Amino acid sequence: MSESTTDVLVVGAGPTGLMAANELARHGVACRIIDTAPVPPTQSRALAVHARTMETLDLLGVADAVLERGLRVPGIGVRLDGAPSLHLDLLSLPTRFPFVVILPQTETMAVLESRLTASGVSVERGVEWLDFVEQHGWVTSRVRSAGGALSVIHSRYLIAADGAHSPVRHALGLPFVGAADDLVAHLADVTIDGDVDRNRLHIYSGARGFALLVPFRDGTMRVVAIDFADQRAVHTVELGPSDTGALELDELQATIDAIVPMRLTLREPRWITRFGAHHRQVRSYRAGRVFLAGDAAHVHNPAGGQGMNTGLQDACNLAWKLAFVLRGRAPHALLDTYQSERRPVGAHVLRLTERMLRVMLVRGRVMRTVRDLIVRAAFPLGSVRRAMRYTLSGLDIDYRDTVRARRDRTRGLGAHAVQAGDRLPDVRLENARRDAIRLYEVLRAPAYTMCIVASLAKLVRDRRGLLELVRTVNQRCGDAVQIFVVLDTGIPDSMSVGAPPLVDVQREFRTVLGADHGSVLLLRPDGYVAFHRRGFEPKPIMAALASWVSPPVAANGSVSRDALTREPAGAARESAR
Repeated sequence: MSESTTDVLVVGAGPTGLMAANELARHGVACRIIDTAPVPPTQSRALAVHARTMETLDLLGVADAVLERGLRVPGIGVRLDGAPSLHLDLLSLPTRFPFVVILPQTETMAVLESRLTASGVSVERGVEWLDFVEQHGWVTSRVRSAGGALSVIHSRYLIAADGAHSPVRHALGLPFVGAADDLVAHLADVTIDGDVDRNRLHIYSGARGFALLVPFRDGTMRVVAIDFADQRAVHTVELGPSDTGALELDELQATIDAIVPMRLTLREPRWITRFGAHHRQVRSYRAGRVFLAGDAAHVHNPAGGQGMNTGLQDACNLAWKLAFVLRGRAPHALLDTYQSERRPVGAHVLRLTERMLRVMLVRGRVMRTVRDLIVRAAFPLGSVRRAMRYTLSGLDIDYRDTVRARRDRTRGLGAHAVQAGDRLPDVRLENARRDAIRLYEVLRAPAYTMCIVASLAKLVRDRRGLLELVRTVNQRCGDAVQIFVVLDTGIPDSMSVGAPPLVDVQREFRTVLGADHGSVLLLRPDGYVAFHRRGFEPKPIMAALASWVSPPVAANGSVSRDALTREPAGAARESAR
């Protein structure tokens, strides 16, 4: 039996596993990724990539590749009981991606796998994960190749991205808490003839049930429908989403005829099936050195197209933290934040998708009339529309309610200033050569990013303090933190600020991030704010850094507990001058 060693073993090469492996590779961590299936899936499966996920893909450097393959859909139409449509436009979202990208999951996976291959990591297909033992700081997994050969993989950590039926979760004995949805849906990718706008998503709700039409770039459409008159297969639903029986095109046509208030003709199905789903979630996303992500940790109905998006963001959140701990850049306690940050998001998505589906599936004429009146009264309200846009797009996801974020929040900042746990909006900058650069491009480096904001006019007074802060962070953190000084205008050649300068040409650090002269922001590799402080005094900044960055290791291998927070050597002498 052959044996091998790696830092992280990723089990499952779906979107979640591929994202995790990509993030690990981006941060220079050795990993292997295995999948039981001998070839990638051919069904389109998940198809919506929302704005926050596009921002996450932007950090990885593959957002443009996804845009090239996908269809940008700028809005959603909702039609209740045949009444005129209500339209929700996404173009006003404050993001580089104010739309939904419609792209079959197979294509998203192809983009991610291509990037992973370019990083030197190949997916090992036809390899079945069997079981594991955790001991002495290692996870020892037994796997079996397609030819039946057994081998052992020793890894420091294991990521279970192996889907709703997760063998890893079963081996851990973790309860998958929840229940089966009591509904069976129709699903098909088909050609549709008829008068339907192919530039937006369409939702229909009527007496017979609910239907969703989603356009693909090639002119075909995804149809998802729940027909109250066809629920005979409920008892066959397995842990899903999963097929529950064959569906004929004429059956789906009859369902669409009953729900959609215009004549549409369906033909040439590429994929057609019935399916059911569960809403379940594990209580803990971590068991020792094993972490669960994506469908292995949570499953729900497909309302809102949130499943793949949630899994991709799970993977991004987890992978950079594992990389930082493995490379000695962050304390082991950072890994605990994966559970505290991502499990509430998963629980929120379960509640959201359940609520969305129930609103669309109101039965009875009186109840539907009440539903329609409420929706039509609330829909025009700006606050309601904004909440809907942010929720659907994922731009409302933040980690500000975690214990760590509450500890790192700072009083005295403006009401609109970004704080610990907040999503970081992208902003436009220029480097010293006046080349345009976006903040998210800066964040692609495998490190934390510290932005020290300064006004050129005020640097005459505060330059010494800024230089001392830059020097101290460099001494204490090394390459774990990349530092930039963000200026409000160009920097003269004669003035050094101790770190690469960036110019806030559009004043977006002030107007979008709420940062002004004296602001110090530590930004995480996943596009969230670690902390936002005011003032160039090194001591409070180093104290805030202590929970994010590991102290340096001495030549003898020992670590000083106060290495990040102690007064730097020579600081008192420099201050005396």
